[in-house]
Amino acid sequence: MEKEIAPVVEQNTRHCLICGVPITEFHLGIDSCRACSVFYKRTLPLNQNYLKCKRGDGKCVTTDTTVNCRKCRFTKICDVLARANQETPDAVNTVSEGLEQDTSCNRLQPASVDDFIDHTSFFTCVPSCSSDTPYLDRIARGYSLMCLIRKSGELAVMPTGSNPDYGELEGVELKFRPGDYKALLDTSKITAAATYDFGNATFDDFCALSEADKIVALTNALTHFTLCEATYRAAHHFPNDDTVYDYR
Repeated sequence: MEKEIAPVVEQNTRHCLICGVPITEFHLGIDSCRACSVFYKRTLPLNQNYLKCKRGDGKCVTTDTTVNCRKCRFTKICDVLARANQETPDAVNTVSEGLEQDTSCNRLQPASVDDFIDHTSFFTCVPSCSSDTPYLDRIARGYSLMCLIRKSGELAVMPTGSNPDYGELEGVELKFRPGDYKALLDTSKITAAATYDFGNATFDDFCALSEADKIVALTNALTHFTLCEATYRAAHHFPNDDTVYDYR
């Protein structure tokens, strides 16, 4: 009896429009690799006048597939985005608005205090349905709830005699305390529990899942969620250090 062999499904190979490497996902709203996307985001807010073409003719990208000329690489990304903007202005404008910053001073601007979520905002009224960003409002409120749960839990497991002062509770001061394996386990459990409540309070689809499916979803996403939140907190406490985004 012959064994039936399933047909092989061919996948269309896509390549980065900037450097030509094979890709399985897109960035910046176009077919671009992650490396080109990161390069563009880091270069955009800077003064591009310091970029110089290595060959001097502005054609490095067309002759060198390794794209080792920063000037030509950045120029090509801008050209590709401009062409895509002419074809699909709404989609690319959404990407550009999220990337563009004030270039009048040609340098990175530290994040404003207003850009971060007030950890006590859970006690405020829920925004009305007329808000322009109702889903983001729910995320901010859910994250505020998660922070309150974590604060209460972490205070409960702190060793006797190491109670935080008022400045730490209000987020004005930042003090690093020595930790041990037990403290790491305790805070990890508190974070997982708080993230569980964050999902229930914020996402209707998550709230509708069974308890078993919620645990599976939380287990799979907790590491990535923790990395994103750690970067967010680092940017909050160290607003003038743009290297905090390099450790994701």
